[in-house]
Amino acid sequence: MEKDSDVRNFSFVGVGKVATLAFQALFYLLFASILGPGDYGQLSVIIALAGTTSTISRLGLNVSLQVYQAKEKSDSVQRIKTLFLLSTSAGALVLLPINIFASTLCIGASFAMMTYSELLGLRKYKQFMLFNILRGGLFFVLPLILYFVLEISGIVLGIAIANLLSSIPLMKNIKIKSFIPLKSNFKTLSQNYVLDSSSSLWIIADKLIIASLFSFTIVGIYQFNIQILFALTVLPAILSSYLVTEEAVGKTHGKINRLTIIASTILVFVSIIVSPYFVNWLFPKYSEGIFSLQILLLAIIPLTLSSIFESKLLARESTKLWIVPTVKTSVLFILLVVLSQFFELIGMSLAVLISASIGTLLAYVFVKKLKN
Repeated sequence: MEKDSDVRNFSFVGVGKVATLAFQALFYLLFASILGPGDYGQLSVIIALAGTTSTISRLGLNVSLQVYQAKEKSDSVQRIKTLFLLSTSAGALVLLPINIFASTLCIGASFAMMTYSELLGLRKYKQFMLFNILRGGLFFVLPLILYFVLEISGIVLGIAIANLLSSIPLMKNIKIKSFIPLKSNFKTLSQNYVLDSSSSLWIIADKLIIASLFSFTIVGIYQFNIQILFALTVLPAILSSYLVTEEAVGKTHGKINRLTIIASTILVFVSIIVSPYFVNWLFPKYSEGIFSLQILLLAIIPLTLSSIFESKLLARESTKLWIVPTVKTSVLFILLVVLSQFFELIGMSLAVLISASIGTLLAYVFVKKLKN
C-alpha cells in the first residue's frame, strides 16, 4: 500500500510539473516564433530583471517554508510568511521606477514560488498538481491575450496576473505574526537564502549578464536554447520537487532515482539527434544556435544527478548545501563572461554545461561525507 501511495504521489508531482513545463514551453516557443530573436531577447531581459529581484527579495523563504511545513512547525510557517510579505514588497518597490510591469511580475513570481513550496511541504500532491495545471494554463493564455493590447509589456503583465491568481490559496492562509523569533533559526534561514538565490540566479540572471555584453538577438537565441533545455529537464524537475519533502520525513526512493537517471541519459542522445531538424523546420530564425543547443543538452545528465544529491542535502539540513549552488552560479557567471568573448553562443553553452557538472560533483562529495 505504501509503495502504491508513493507511486501515486510521485505521479501527482509529475503531472503538475509536466503541465507547468508544457505550458511554459508552449509559451516561450510561441513567442520566440512571433517576436523573433531581437524582441524575444528584450522580453527575456525584462523577465530576468523581475525574476532576479524576486529571487533576492524573497530571502529563500520558499525553501524554508517547504521544509518547516513538512516538519509541521506551524508557528515558524506563519512567521516566515509575514517576513516574506515585507521582503517581497520591498523588492517590488525597488523595481517600480525602473519598470512597473517587471515590479508586478516580481510580486507574482514570489507568491507563486511560496504557494508551490507550501503545497509540497504539506504533502498535498494532488493540490500541487492542480495548482500547476491552473498556473500553467493561465501562464499561456493571459500573456497571449494581453500581447495584442500592450505588446511586450502585455506579455509580462499576463505572466504576473497568472502567478497571482494561482496563488490565492496562499494569500488566504497568511496570518500576520512577528518574525523576530526566527532569529533563533538565523543560520538555517541564511543557508536556505543562499541556496535558493544561487540556485535560481543560475537560470535567471545569466540573461542580464549576456545582455550587457551582446545584442538582444544573441540573448534571444541563448534564451531559446535554454528553454528547450528546461523543457527537457522535466524528470529531474519532478524528482527534485518530490524528493525534498520525502527525504525530510526520512523516506528514500532509490529505484525512482535510478530509473530517472537512465531515462534522462536516453533523452539526451535522442534530443541531440533530433534538435537540428526541430529547429530548422519550426524555428529557422534560431538556426544559428543549433550546435550550441546540442552542447547545452548534455547538461541534462548532471542536472538530473544534482537534483538527487541536493534534495538529500536539503532534507537533512546540511550546513554545506549552500556551497553547491553558490559555486555553480559563480562558475557560470565567470565562464559566461570569459568563454562568450571567444566562442559567443557555443561558449555560453559550455559555461552552462561546465558549471552544472562542477555543482553536481560537489553535491556528490557532500552526500558521501554525510553517509560517512
